[in-house]
Amino acid sequence: MSRQSGWFRCVGFLCATTCVAALFLPVRTACQETGASKSAAAAQGSFEQIVALRLDGEYNRAIELLYEVIASYEKSDDILRRAYNHLVTVHVQNNDEAGAEEVARSALERFPDLTADELEFPGRVNEVYDLMRKQMFGSFVISQPKECHVYMDSTYVGDTPLTLPLVRVGEYDLTVTKSGYKDYAARIEIEPELTRDLSGLALERDRAWWWWPAWIGGAVVSVVAVAVGVSGGDDATSDEPEPLPPPPTPPGD
Repeated sequence: MSRQSGWFRCVGFLCATTCVAALFLPVRTACQETGASKSAAAAQGSFEQIVALRLDGEYNRAIELLYEVIASYEKSDDILRRAYNHLVTVHVQNNDEAGAEEVARSALERFPDLTADELEFPGRVNEVYDLMRKQMFGSFVISQPKECHVYMDSTYVGDTPLTLPLVRVGEYDLTVTKSGYKDYAARIEIEPELTRDLSGLALERDRAWWWWPAWIGGAVVSVVAVAVGVSGGDDATSDEPEPLPPPPTPPGD
């Protein structure tokens, strides 16, 4: 088989592979979308059943079913948010404030900004969320210096200027980095409802290894130049040398 023939075979194989991929990719995407639609429909059916159980006062059965939904849809944030809202609602309607707060705390661990649509859920649900948020979160701000990378417990959280409105209460290892500067590292504490503001943080320049020898060398050159200049000035302003003494008087005079 000639080299040219082999080349055409390779090109043909690549073209055929590309065509097959182009044909099957839309099919795969459509299947994924269909699967997601079926999951959403199944979850909606569960939620309708849960509402009916709530209305009948069968709170324990509603709670069991909601935990099944949470376990089944662990990877679907939208469904999980609704499930938590229903779960807090069940506890509120059952006059179980402690249970409602415990569920709200678990929900906010995963979704710190979680709220309930008050057209679907009682207003008390958002009141419980707000109460728990005040206990669980503080905020953190660094506006200056700009263009720094910020890490909390070795996790990148953003670049400055940076505002984190919902940071879990506790202690963190903070690291701030910027090109050309030494890293800033400190242990900070986030407190409930308070803002930890480190704006105006001072970073120390990171001198390269050759900076100190260059600086010392420049200083030495400057000192030598000044010394030479002073020495030359002294020679220029010194007094003229004294003349030789006259010859001695000849004998016999």
